[in-house]
Amino acid sequence: MIKPHGSTELKPLYVADEGRRAQLIAEAEGLPSIVVSSAAAANAVMMGGGYFNPLQGYMGLADALSVAETMHTADGLFWPVPVLNVV
Repeated sequence: MIKPHGSTELKPLYVADEGRRAQLIAEAEGLPSIVVSSAAAANAVMMGGGYFNPLQGYMGLADALSVAETMHTADGLFWPVPVLNVV
């Protein structure tokens, strides 16, 4: 199998444990909701599925600026497009 970019293993953020997933869903139902664009929703799905591996979440300012200027994260990983959650 081809190794994932910038890592030796995939790190999907999917919660497999039924009890934990039910707990998180119940907790999320009490949170405020926002309307997001289809692009933002797609990024959230890809983030959860591990498609942005090895990123652990959306990029912070330092990584986003570094990627925009050099196509590398602040720690040197090649990444051509900033991955942001703009609300």
